[in-house]
Amino acid sequence: MLKLIAIKPLDGCCASVCKCLIIGKIYYFCNDYYITEDGIELRDEYVKLFPKDFFSLGTKHTLQQINISAIVGMNGDGKSTLVELVMRLINNCAKHYRLTDRDNLLRIEGVKAELYYQIDEIVYCIRETKKDRYTSLLKYADMSNSAARQWDKLMIPVKGVIRRNELFYTIVSNYSLYAYNTKDFRAEWDNRVQSKEESKKCWLYYLFHKNDGYRTPITIHPYRYEGNIDINRETELTMQRLMALYIQEPNPNDNKGSFRRIGNKDAEFLKLTDVGYSKL
Repeated sequence: MLKLIAIKPLDGCCASVCKCLIIGKIYYFCNDYYITEDGIELRDEYVKLFPKDFFSLGTKHTLQQINISAIVGMNGDGKSTLVELVMRLINNCAKHYRLTDRDNLLRIEGVKAELYYQIDEIVYCIRETKKDRYTSLLKYADMSNSAARQWDKLMIPVKGVIRRNELFYTIVSNYSLYAYNTKDFRAEWDNRVQSKEESKKCWLYYLFHKNDGYRTPITIHPYRYEGNIDINRETELTMQRLMALYIQEPNPNDNKGSFRRIGNKDAEFLKLTDVGYSKL
């Protein structure tokens, strides 16, 4: 099970990146733990952690282990800035470990921070300090001893990243009209990119919908071009996804929520009509 724990802006983090965040302060997504100089420990010894299936829909449901967190704050407190800092760290991590094609991502300069997260019994840290020239992924602590109240810091570099083991896939969904406009990130544009499209100089451009087999561990939804959402395009993409659910259902008889079932009736055949090529 994945659990985001905390993020910490570090000295050297660019002002356009950290904005109102306090350098050196740990911002927690999860109140179960404290991050210390020596490792990680339970926040309160008298409070038990939620069971792994606390947010599940039942033992027979496919989503048996999920974790839910929320960022709460006043306007201007930096809620969006925290999310964007997470996005930048994942982007730079994917770029350094070559999780996608060489030219599919742009490295973002001035991102100095640490992101702590837990996958199963291991706590990892995506980190880039003022002295670093690249983002590294570290094994921060091993929490396999469930009887312990604190776990020592390891800081073991992860050499080969297998996303399903050491990293996680992120979908950022934001329908705010003012969110993720590449023109608002000019301070982070890479002017070395030679293109007639100015938006291609921004790292955000490469995180929108892509067809790379989910190799890039983060994507942004909905697709925007220079801050604009094409509703007709989104409608077409939604229809394509719905059709895929109809066609690619592996075991409709075993899935109570199958899209091939309407009420008590199951579809035995699908009639497809060619209406021409999509313009997308």
